Amino acid sequence: MKLFVFLCFSQALICAFVCGHHGGPHDDDHDHDGHHHNNEPEALLQISSANLKFSYKLYYQLAAAHPNDNFFFSPLSISTAFSLLSLGAKSKTLSQIHEGFGFNKSLVSEEMIHKGFQKLLNIINQPKSGFELDSANALFIDTKLNLLNKFLDDAKKFYRSEAISTDFHKVQEALEQINSYVEKKTNGKIKDLLDNLDPMTALVIVNTIFFKGKEEERKRLNSRHFHELNERGRDPGNTLSNVEHTREDDFHVDENTVVKVPMMSRRGEYLTGYIPEIGCRVVDVPYKGNTSAIFVLPEIGKLHDAEKALQNLSEEAWNKAMKSR
Repeated sequence: MKLFVFLCFSQALICAFVCGHHGGPHDDDHDHDGHHHNNEPEALLQISSANLKFSYKLYYQLAAAHPNDNFFFSPLSISTAFSLLSLGAKSKTLSQIHEGFGFNKSLVSEEMIHKGFQKLLNIINQPKSGFELDSANALFIDTKLNLLNKFLDDAKKFYRSEAISTDFHKVQEALEQINSYVEKKTNGKIKDLLDNLDPMTALVIVNTIFFKGKEEERKRLNSRHFHELNERGRDPGNTLSNVEHTREDDFHVDENTVVKVPMMSRRGEYLTGYIPEIGCRVVDVPYKGNTSAIFVLPEIGKLHDAEKALQNLSEEAWNKAMKSR
């Protein structure tokens, strides 16, 4: 059995904010022209649903191409960057971008796609208590390239994108400029993102997401279990990070390889369940600030089958399986 941990940041983030957001401060780009925003919730739901499906499909493509590697990526960053790019696309290129990311043009217009991302990014970047979350977009534009003001204005309006003049013929300076931007936006966590650039480069689109949060305290067990555990000298309210409740256990790298690693444990009430459609057990670990990490553990020897099935998993199947336990 190989442990498959799928940190579905896109789903946890988007579902938490789109489904749980009911107002709050007005966005900076809020329209004041008298128009109503009845389509905004629908646009957000369409964007979140498409991003969720895209994240599963992208993961499967990466896993199939590199079956022995680990991946950590943000589907939201990728779809945001391409949607920003689509502001300057037309005809077949535009259709391919929308189809690739699962945007149903019969349900949501091109304008509403951009407004959906605008609303989502505004929600994400609102000040929050309990955790840090910041998303940023930037356009590094060659000094000899003149982009249409409409494109630049829409990039700023819908995607909060900065326009940064860059001389790509001076490759080392351009590299330092881009890498410095990414390092700053990720609080020093990502350094030297790029190590090479083609001097013929005309435009680089960069998206960063920085997240720092703490696990939320869960409900303690009922009094009967509390007394039973106390009698055994165990605290039912321990946190995952408590070293006193960390022990070595078997980690199954694959069907034939087992190694000993430190395993963390905690007793509490979580959303968890079994999803027969993909043959996996799932647990939702909440973090402060109304977001969560979702961990998926496939059955023994079923990792590749689970990865393939995951891309067709419906939200209904997911929600049906998750119960508080």
